[in-house]
Amino acid sequence: MALTTDSFACKKQKAYSIDYDGRAGFYTAPDNEPVPTKARAGELVIIFSDLVATDTKYEFYLDDERLNPDYTHEHGYVIQFIMPEHDVKLSCLRQNISEEQLFSIDFSGQAYAYLNEPYDRNKEPKPVRTQYRAGEQVVLYYPMIATDTDYTFLLDGTQIRPDYERSKGFIISFLMPDHDVTVKCIERNTMLPDGPMIIR
Repeated sequence: MALTTDSFACKKQKAYSIDYDGRAGFYTAPDNEPVPTKARAGELVIIFSDLVATDTKYEFYLDDERLNPDYTHEHGYVIQFIMPEHDVKLSCLRQNISEEQLFSIDFSGQAYAYLNEPYDRNKEPKPVRTQYRAGEQVVLYYPMIATDTDYTFLLDGTQIRPDYERSKGFIISFLMPDHDVTVKCIERNTMLPDGPMIIR
């Protein structure tokens, strides 16, 4: 039976091009072979990228689709994909993490009341950190605890429930969102029926 140029069998035999966006030197193939520039439709392509710098985030794209490569100490990023029935472009976007946008915490004028580590009377406390990257873990300690006082903490107006340890005070933790936030503390004297609320 003769095969037409549109038949699946012919497409399986045809080799399509892999464009490395001008950075073929950033990649290697298994056994340190040169990276493939062509592959047949349906073929598994495996490529390594071990040129990894510290404080740098890497994103790999096959055409416009983001890939999620594994990472190993031996090979760096391990990029695998099944070759489609067309030419493709493999590109890498790099971003210096230290240049990522920082978002601020507004402590409602009471930044002095918070710490980033437990209070130690033998050390001068460091000023609380006020800027974080989105997704970064924020941990705050609030050691200024008075007797007969209730404390309510708000993050952007929503109540949050901190942990409490006698030796450390209140411990507030959350992931920084991709916008500035406000942290407030509301204190209420429990000895008075309608004790005044002090917003910090």
